[in-house]
Amino acid sequence: MKKHASVLLTALMLAMTIVTASATDQLILDNEVGQDSHGGFDFEVWRSSDRAETHMLLEENGLFVCEWNTAPTRRSLFRSGRRYEEENLTHRQMGEITLTYDVVYTATSGSSFFGGFGWMGNGDKGTLVEYYIVENWGGVEVRGNDELEVYAIDGENYNLFVTYVENALHLDGEGAYTQIWAVRENRRHNGTVNVSEHFYEWERQLGIEFGGMREVSLAVRGDHGEGRAQVDLFELILGGFKVGGGQVEVTPPETAPEIEEVPDETPNETVQENTSVDPDAPAPRPAPAPAPAADVDNANEGSNSLMVILAGVVAVGVVAAAVGSVNLKKR
Repeated sequence: MKKHASVLLTALMLAMTIVTASATDQLILDNEVGQDSHGGFDFEVWRSSDRAETHMLLEENGLFVCEWNTAPTRRSLFRSGRRYEEENLTHRQMGEITLTYDVVYTATSGSSFFGGFGWMGNGDKGTLVEYYIVENWGGVEVRGNDELEVYAIDGENYNLFVTYVENALHLDGEGAYTQIWAVRENRRHNGTVNVSEHFYEWERQLGIEFGGMREVSLAVRGDHGEGRAQVDLFELILGGFKVGGGQVEVTPPETAPEIEEVPDETPNETVQENTSVDPDAPAPRPAPAPAPAADVDNANEGSNSLMVILAGVVAVGVVAAAVGSVNLKKR
C-alpha cells in the first residue's frame, strides 16, 4: 500500500509541476545537443548509459532545472551556454568573459558539482583542453591528477589540477586531450566568475597560450548518485556581448600577462578512460568525457527522488496506473 501511495504522490507532484511550466519550456529526457535553440543559448544533456536517469527542463534566458540518478557507476552532464563547431577567436581576442549565476543545488549521494565549463584549443599542440571552474560540489571533493599552484581570483583561492587523458571521447571524436580543474576552496551557490582571469592564470602556470575558444557554459555534473540543480540566474558575457541579446558596458581588460616559458615535459601520469564499467552504455558519440570520480559504497540502484519535471503524458499515465493498482488491491 505504501508503494502505491508513493507512486500516486509522485504523479500528483509531476502534474503540479507541469501546470506551472511555461509554454516555451522544453523537457529533455535523453542524450541531446541543441545549437542556438534555447533563446540564443546552446545546451546539452549527456549520460553515460541508458540506465542512468537524467531530466533537464530548459527555461527562458538559458535557465534550466536538472535531476539525475546515476548510481552506482554512471555519469551525467547538463550544460547551457555557447559552443562553436570550429575554433573561434582566442579568449584574448574575444575580450573579457564573465559568467554570473545563482543555483539551488542539492546532491543527496555520489559525486557532483557545478560551475564554468568548456573547451578550447591547446595552443600549437593541435589538441583540445576541457576545463572546469568548480564553484560548488557535493560528496567527494573534485581533484585532478597533477596539482599545481593555488591562486586567487577576486580574493578567493582556487586549487588548480591538470589531468592528461588518453584514448577517450572528446569534442571532435576520440583521442588524447587535457583537463584543467580549478576548484574553489569556499563553496558558493551564486556569484560572478571572471573566466578570462582564470585563463590568464592557467596560461602562466602551464607556460602555454590557449588556442581558439570552442565553448563557454554553465554546467552541472552528476556522477554515481542522485541530485538536483535549479538555475535561477545565468548571465554569460563574451567580450561585451550578452548571450541571448544585447551589448553591455564592460571595463576594458588590462594588458594581458606575459606567458612564462615552462619546459616541455612528458606528463608523469595519464588517465585511461575506462569503458568497461558500464556494459549498458550506448554507442559512443562526441560528447564530454569527464574524469572518473570515486564510487559511493552505499549507493543504491534505482531512484528514490521525485523527478518532478516529466511531461504531462507521463504524469497522467502514472496516475492512471497507480489508481488502477489501488482499486485492484481493494478488491
